[in-house]
Amino acid sequence: MNKTQFQSWLRRATTFRELTTEHEFEMSEYWAAYMRGLRRHYYGDQFGTADEHEIWYNIPANTSDLTRRARGEGYRAGFAGTDPIQLFTAASIVKNIRKLRGWSTTKLGEELGVSPRTVESWEQGLRTPSGPALKLMKGFINE
Repeated sequence: MNKTQFQSWLRRATTFRELTTEHEFEMSEYWAAYMRGLRRHYYGDQFGTADEHEIWYNIPANTSDLTRRARGEGYRAGFAGTDPIQLFTAASIVKNIRKLRGWSTTKLGEELGVSPRTVESWEQGLRTPSGPALKLMKGFINE
């Protein structure tokens, strides 16, 4: 992973964390832990200690504590160097872009060259955006 990619993914994760609401505490913790894991991935032993890494990395995926589970999953995803975009379904990407931009389905459809009904079907998981539409949406997140 190069510096540009690291910074881009960190910005994406920051954006996704900012999109979480007060009712989505676990998702906020997921993204905070993702960013920590991504820093460990990029900087290696220069970020945190080996003991801290072991603690974060070994948080059980099956723990009943949802906050701890979110932290462990987020840390492991970041440490694995997973692009934040890959951690979402197409439906959640569309919803999050609209939320981030404050756009209606009509406005997002105009930006992507599709109808509002197409945007609605993406958000409901009935259809999946095409490669070019997903590429444009990634650009919206990176801005």
